[in-house]
Amino acid sequence: MDPLLIEYLLSGKAWLFIGSGPSIEMGYPSWGKLASIAAKEAETEHTEADLTKLNAALSKHDYPAAFKEAEDILGGPRLLQILRTNLKPTSPSKMYEMFATWPIPVYLTTNYDDELQYHLSHLQLAYITYSNSEDHMSQLLPDFSGAIMKLHGDLSSQDGLILTANHYKEITEASSWEYWRSKMTAVFQMNRVIVIGHSLSDRNMKHVLQAAKKGAGVAQPVIWIAPNVPVKDRRELLEDYRIRVVTYEDRDGQHRNLARLIESLSEFVPPRTVVQVQEQIEKLTRLSLQPHAAAPGFFVFNEVCRQIDFEQKRIDIVLSAIQAALPEINDLGHFTFEKALAIAGWPEGVRVDADFMSNIREQAVQREFFSPLGEEFQVTDNALTTALKKRKTFEHMRGRFQKSILLRIKRDFTDLTDTQAAQIPVDIESSLTEYFREGGLSLASALFSSRPTKTAPSSIIPFITAASTRYDHLTMRQAFFKASVDAFMHPESAEREYLGRISQGFFAFHSLGVFGDAAFERLKLAGETVWLLDSDTQIRVLALGAPANAAYRECLSRLTNIGLRFFTPTSLLDETREHLWFANNVIKQNEPNSPYVIAAARGEPPFRKSNLFLEGFIRWQDAGNPCNWGRYLYDIFESSNYPDIDIKNTLNTIGIEAVELQEWPGFHEQHFHDVDQYAINIATIYEQAQPKWIAPDSDLPTEAFKKAKPEAEAYHIVQKEREGEYYIISEQRQESPAWFISYTSILNLLAPEQNTMITWQPEAFLSFASTLCDLSQPELVEHAFGTILLGLAQSGLNLLDDDTIARVFGAGIDQAKLNIEALRQEYRDVLQSKYGEPLDHLLARISPPYYQLAAIQLATEIAEAEAERRRHAELEARRAAKLAESSEKRLQQLEKFRIKLLRKQSRPPKTRKSRRKRKKK
Repeated sequence: MDPLLIEYLLSGKAWLFIGSGPSIEMGYPSWGKLASIAAKEAETEHTEADLTKLNAALSKHDYPAAFKEAEDILGGPRLLQILRTNLKPTSPSKMYEMFATWPIPVYLTTNYDDELQYHLSHLQLAYITYSNSEDHMSQLLPDFSGAIMKLHGDLSSQDGLILTANHYKEITEASSWEYWRSKMTAVFQMNRVIVIGHSLSDRNMKHVLQAAKKGAGVAQPVIWIAPNVPVKDRRELLEDYRIRVVTYEDRDGQHRNLARLIESLSEFVPPRTVVQVQEQIEKLTRLSLQPHAAAPGFFVFNEVCRQIDFEQKRIDIVLSAIQAALPEINDLGHFTFEKALAIAGWPEGVRVDADFMSNIREQAVQREFFSPLGEEFQVTDNALTTALKKRKTFEHMRGRFQKSILLRIKRDFTDLTDTQAAQIPVDIESSLTEYFREGGLSLASALFSSRPTKTAPSSIIPFITAASTRYDHLTMRQAFFKASVDAFMHPESAEREYLGRISQGFFAFHSLGVFGDAAFERLKLAGETVWLLDSDTQIRVLALGAPANAAYRECLSRLTNIGLRFFTPTSLLDETREHLWFANNVIKQNEPNSPYVIAAARGEPPFRKSNLFLEGFIRWQDAGNPCNWGRYLYDIFESSNYPDIDIKNTLNTIGIEAVELQEWPGFHEQHFHDVDQYAINIATIYEQAQPKWIAPDSDLPTEAFKKAKPEAEAYHIVQKEREGEYYIISEQRQESPAWFISYTSILNLLAPEQNTMITWQPEAFLSFASTLCDLSQPELVEHAFGTILLGLAQSGLNLLDDDTIARVFGAGIDQAKLNIEALRQEYRDVLQSKYGEPLDHLLARISPPYYQLAAIQLATEIAEAEAERRRHAELEARRAAKLAESSEKRLQQLEKFRIKLLRKQSRPPKTRKSRRKRKKK
């Protein structure tokens, strides 16, 4: 399958040039059949006529010459009447149904039938049929649409009809047809043209082929779907004439394989309305959507990582892979856990978090997969029996899958032998690992898509086509391609069941987050992040023997070895020094084995807080070491004398760089003032959170003023690194992700209106770090993918429930269109959501496949908001007008009263005498 052919169809701008192939496939008589009918009628109606030339033309398959002789005998009008009477199909047309749904602006055809107009009208699509007159042909401009152009006329009239040898000679050579030849050359030159149903070996199509050869260009070649074209001719047409030939076998002239080819194409071509929406989306978004190998892994990891039981799911994934490999592991007899992992598919030398592997080992024993034998293990009988049963079930599913594929092939490709047909399902099944490696996300989303009408993702074409090239037989290639696509797009129950198992294996492999391109990308992102460590983390790293000390040290050692860098402001070292000073002081004032040492380690009276150095000292002794504080200090700091201990140097050796604030690249003096303001805000927040029973004048020191300043520095550094003003591991003005690894979350309250998280809980960070590993041998991942994928499918692991699958993959995703930059941002946000951090931006909360639709929705929402504002403005204007009108009336009334009052006031005052006279009257 030619990817450029799909690209043309998806563009919504390709013109379709249809020949006789589709019409013949639905039972219309071929040219040979029509010529034979005309000859028979000529013989019946004109018994005296000389039929020598007519029969000679028929025997040579020169049908235009035969029609010329028949026209001479019968006359033009009678010949057309005969041909019209016999130009009828015998079966419905699937090809024309599909052609009508494709997003084609202009149809060109040399056929005399009206199947295109009929099927387009049936879909309520308004297309106008035009003749091949100069006036009509002049309308064939690049932006022309909604037209069917009859390039050879039709049987309703002799005007413009191309039927006989004379007609073909005229259209090829006569000056009266120069406009036709020039316009067709321009059509092939200006437009993306797909030719279907014309044979390249048909000498009567020479005029069309010449126009195509002249018009085809390097940037916009003609794509010609034609039967039985040898490799030599295909190469010549491609190299010399820029015509890309997609061929199929047609042994009996019925073009059945063309119908199968069109069906395969239609899987990848969305309806014309969808193409229009895609064009609108593209105009709105202008996103850079380039394929990226890490994108599918990122997408799956992001989605599964959101689940609250993610850590247990990762353990279940490894255990399921081990369970599937138990028969092979059992052959070893006794074995190490690492050897069992290698047989299950884990690449040797890939080192991950020790706690993660310890949990897997413990659960393998708890679930009775293994029974321990000293430092080694052996497979239990029950586990082996269960694994063998699951393998038989899986083999049965595999057999049903192959049988279902075979039935498809026998139904669609009847000209294949039984041996040929039987080989293809086996080859398709063996190709599934490669399919999922190259396009697993696209295939899984196609399989689980809930859309009633769905389109196959075009990104799967190259690797399915490449897999089909194992055959020299052209029809076997076509059958392999079509059956592969149909199994995902229209799966039968056996196919859905088996491919669903394989898809779960694909989800699980990427959810594990340890191998593959996505793992490289995540490691790269982690290496570009500024990690600040609080004093509580420093203390756990230093306090030998304390809980989680080994986990912290192993994690830091592994992460620094693969390129991550860790920092701490030097002000936070003071808290670490104070913790060590307190422990040393307790030892100094009491004996190392004193009960006060135990009380101080636990934070029991008379001590207020626990001390990790003392707790580590006690556990260190329990491991068989002497009760010797100096020896304990030496094992940590390589110095037994407390005053000589250099905490900063020790942390640097472990992989934690302590940096003064003023030494941070990008620092300015003004920043001291900013830090002081942050410290005041932190102290205020902390004091407000203190229990009410603590008296205001209490002598108890609060953490607010002890921790405010160094935590303020950490907050300041994280903010400046994210803004790009600081750049300790990046270039100037380059924004860097930054986090403060700390048990305190008080810094997250400094800017609640921004919903910005600063701190990350240490245990959560360790959990995240367990998904990062050193992939020093990327080639090992290839083997790991295939082994783990099939192993997980065999185990029956159900990583994602039906609701999750429907929500995430039900809409259908083409992984080639995933924007890796958007996914990287989403990955950062996944870390936030998974480890208690909220999302910062609206689009980052939307899955990448919906970004483009979201752009349209946002544009609509903005338009609606603008309309709503206009409506409110108009209402306010009307209210203001009514108020003004009412005020005007009030003013008019007041004006009347004012005039009346003025008149009254302007009269002369009446005397007492006149009032008495009025009274007497």
